[in-house]
Amino acid sequence: MSDKFFCVAPFVHLYAHTTGEVKTCCVGNTTYGSLKEKTIEEIWHSDEYKTLRRDFIAGEITPEIAKNCSTCINFENSNIHSLREGLNDEFKAFAEIDENADVNLLYMDFRFNNFCNFKCRGCYHEYSSSIHNEDKGSSQDLIFAGKTEEDLFDQVYPYLPDAQKIYFAGGEPLIQWEHWKILDRLEELNRTDMKLVYNTNFSTMKYKQRHITEYWKKFSDVKLLLSLDGMEKGAEYWRNGTKWDKLVENIKKVKKETPHVYMGVTCTVGWANLYTAMDFIDYCADSANPNDVDDFTFLDPVRININVLEQPIHFSTQSVPDWKKEELEKRIRKTYDKYISMGFEDDSLLARNLVALINFMWAKEGDSRRIKGGWDQIVTRRDELRDENFFEAFPEHINMKEIIE
Repeated sequence: MSDKFFCVAPFVHLYAHTTGEVKTCCVGNTTYGSLKEKTIEEIWHSDEYKTLRRDFIAGEITPEIAKNCSTCINFENSNIHSLREGLNDEFKAFAEIDENADVNLLYMDFRFNNFCNFKCRGCYHEYSSSIHNEDKGSSQDLIFAGKTEEDLFDQVYPYLPDAQKIYFAGGEPLIQWEHWKILDRLEELNRTDMKLVYNTNFSTMKYKQRHITEYWKKFSDVKLLLSLDGMEKGAEYWRNGTKWDKLVENIKKVKKETPHVYMGVTCTVGWANLYTAMDFIDYCADSANPNDVDDFTFLDPVRININVLEQPIHFSTQSVPDWKKEELEKRIRKTYDKYISMGFEDDSLLARNLVALINFMWAKEGDSRRIKGGWDQIVTRRDELRDENFFEAFPEHINMKEIIE
């Protein structure tokens, strides 16, 4: 990490959680206001945000920056590429780096609501209306970031002419009306040069009578990040709602109809889904054209980004006993060795992430109490509600059954 600590985020970016909390970015720890109480404009020009900009210009890690930016600081201290570094690379040349300047909001990441058709094992109701229904047994499932359902959407409109990038997530953005209306508005403004980034389960490509590829054909810069943590039955259990064959069909359709769309994967890995996640990476690598390492019939493994699962703690790789960690490390290294043997670089993002996954796992002593603490409530209960069985989905973990039960 460099001596002068600077982040461009507060000069170009705002992140809004489904609850309305506003932060500098999706990994920031400090809340700078709520859209339930203030507008985007008020928060963007608030004294708190101006102070943060001034501190970053000074380049010192103040107590506030240390608190807000701890995720990026920890990543960089472990030689892992951070969001701060990525944003600086992308936006620093365009930003108005002046504490007194009327800075423009160039990059928006606003989670309008939690409307989602999936019930992922590592998720919770603030990101999924479906989980809310299952946990609460209530139809009061939707959470809106603004004061009303339309409030945040109405506030976003004035920023669209000058913005450079929009990040769509949720919930599931492809089933949220706000996403489609924004694309319509961008067309009206002749802003089809806008960078569009999606974090999606990609279970559907249609919304009412609209089809997403017909829109993407009009936009020049589209990046699709699939939330996918395994394959086949493992993926279907881990991200409840996944239909593996349909997902593969959707991916191939995009590759055929909109080849300019960048397709990558965000793969969140804990001990439970580690084997199926490694199987998925192997599957992607095996889809390479033997005569052209840059040609893939499925997905390029270089574009797989591994997120280390920290919460819920009962699924964290740090929680398992040492003998299980040794087993998991062996499986990770099997995929790593295969990946490198095929000619991929050992300093590529995926290779570095696989090594980081091992390092993270061993960074804290295992404690089975962290697994048992939430197991009955989160895993056993949901298995019963969904007529599923963890050990049938992941038979490689049958050796953990005695510890858990």
